[in-house]
Amino acid sequence: MVTRAEQIRPKLLDTRGVVYFPSGSYNPGEIRGFLQSGFNVGTTALLPKAKLPLAEWELAQAADTGARVFIDSGAFSEIQFQDEGPPIVVKPITPEKWDRIFAQYERLAQRLGPQLYIVAPDRVAFQGYTLSLLNRYADRLRELHRLGAQIIVPHQKGELSLAQFNKKAKEILGFPFIVGVPMKKDATTLSDIVSMLLYANIDRLHLLGMGPNRPAWTETIETIRGVRPDIDLSADSVLIRALVGKTGGPGGGPRALTASYQEVAEELGERTFSETAGGIDYTDLISEPSAWMTKADQKRFVDAIGLRGEERRRALDDLDEWLQEDDHYLWPHIELELDALWEKWFTGPGSVEWRKKKGIKKTFGETRTTEKEGQVKLF
Repeated sequence: MVTRAEQIRPKLLDTRGVVYFPSGSYNPGEIRGFLQSGFNVGTTALLPKAKLPLAEWELAQAADTGARVFIDSGAFSEIQFQDEGPPIVVKPITPEKWDRIFAQYERLAQRLGPQLYIVAPDRVAFQGYTLSLLNRYADRLRELHRLGAQIIVPHQKGELSLAQFNKKAKEILGFPFIVGVPMKKDATTLSDIVSMLLYANIDRLHLLGMGPNRPAWTETIETIRGVRPDIDLSADSVLIRALVGKTGGPGGGPRALTASYQEVAEELGERTFSETAGGIDYTDLISEPSAWMTKADQKRFVDAIGLRGEERRRALDDLDEWLQEDDHYLWPHIELELDALWEKWFTGPGSVEWRKKKGIKKTFGETRTTEKEGQVKLF
């Protein structure tokens, strides 16, 4: 029987030599799942504050693995397109938000260097305003370039041709960047791209919002390479959204990723756990609770058992190792707290992050079966 991963994975790997980012990954479990499945990963800078620290931590774990990380600024959310008339700005990104976005770019650039691809400030469908943003944030973009980050500059349509826009952007920034062309909202046509390639000196091109699952993928890549066979191409698309839903899959059932999430929950629900003299049987996981506790649960556990100061810091640095010291995990009050957390996790079933990670790997396959040396397991 052909597995879901065997059906989906080859299509995503057949990128015709394009560096592809499955983007739209907001949950830390999704990010880890994609990285462990051997893919690059893409997300947006404007993540919910509750998810940002752990998601950012997961992205940083790509360092020295060969995987690449793409971060969109989230500027697409500013604009609402109308059936008639020009697009309108509904949720403008304020200077304060741009500061937050750049702060995240800079933190990750320090960890990932050239593995990081970031989208420069722009406003979809607003060419003049995009140029003004490049002027305003030129110094911060230059610093990101100095840190090694790959800068994607979206080229918006307007009074200037794309080739003329490219010339102005080069004058503003003064360093080599990747030309980004929107392929979804206010989409750039193939004729627009061909004209730009003929009249501008462009070595690297990123297709914003297009992936190998799009019907126009092959024609687009072949047309671009017909004009510039040597061009360095990259692309991103929101893959997860296309694979979730309770209908629209085989036989009208759930789509691939939703089906995987359901299977993960069912598999957990079918497990049983036995009662022993010591309470709930943890099998082989008693020795490494960091594999199933969330970071928040680890903190709650350490506080609940009354650790303070240096002892608390050591436990949070490596909870597995600390529990082995002096057989801490057998101390009655510690064992009771472990039991409670295990039952919460097991009957949950599992943390959301853990289920997301397992669902991604079930859908797309797995190539990285071991964690990077020194990496903490959060779920």
